[in-house]
Amino acid sequence: MGDGAPRTLSRRTFVTGQPGSGKTTLVMAIVQALMEQGVRCKGFYTEECREAGMRVGFDVVTIPEGVRAPLARKKGPTHWPKVGSYSVDVVSFERVGIPSLLISPNVICDEIGRMELKSPKFIQAIRDLLRRKNVYIFGAITAPRYGHRVPFCDEVSSMKEVEVHNIKKSNRDHIRKALRSLALQTYVSEKKAFTSKDENGAVSREAENISSDSKSRSRREKQKSLGTRPSGRVSRGIGGSRTGFPEKKSRKNSQEDGEWK
Repeated sequence: MGDGAPRTLSRRTFVTGQPGSGKTTLVMAIVQALMEQGVRCKGFYTEECREAGMRVGFDVVTIPEGVRAPLARKKGPTHWPKVGSYSVDVVSFERVGIPSLLISPNVICDEIGRMELKSPKFIQAIRDLLRRKNVYIFGAITAPRYGHRVPFCDEVSSMKEVEVHNIKKSNRDHIRKALRSLALQTYVSEKKAFTSKDENGAVSREAENISSDSKSRSRREKQKSLGTRPSGRVSRGIGGSRTGFPEKKSRKNSQEDGEWK
């Protein structure tokens, strides 16, 4: 773990720091730069949920789709696990957050934190990701607070090929610029190989959809000639998923409310 600007980029790179140090802002700025260069990223980030100007919890938001689901709430059900003054909605997080980590060569995880670690499935997903050699992982990992360490975070930080950069207000701009430059060099240089694989898959899916449309049209024509009514089945259209990058809202200092995020 280092406080200085990195000179190389590992396949498993994380930033850490105290609440309010700017971890999510840094991660999302780099992800934005990568996606602007056509690098496909999948994963999630966490964002405050506010009502009437007051923080009431945190949401998990998928990248790039922007699907949002509750991660934690104040005054949640008593059977939800607690982190500070928040109750963690493990079921919601596992339904939306974990699947976003499983289907891309470029995985974004913001963050490996105390709330997320209430899910045993998330812990297993991270272990599985770290064992995969052909995957880049970039994100944030929680730091010790008031002497309280998180064993799983220590486990991840000590793994081979894992680099953890400690950020704070005094160095975050330098680290962000260095990581952005290194990420663009590394990810973009490998984008062609990843894109080629994705395009081949997209061509196959498109051909499958065209074939399905053709069969559906033939079936409708046959039914029409026989005077029968169509079955009501609709063939799949040819189209891609949304690629818009979810707008990132500002995050205030997370130390309020005795929160441990």
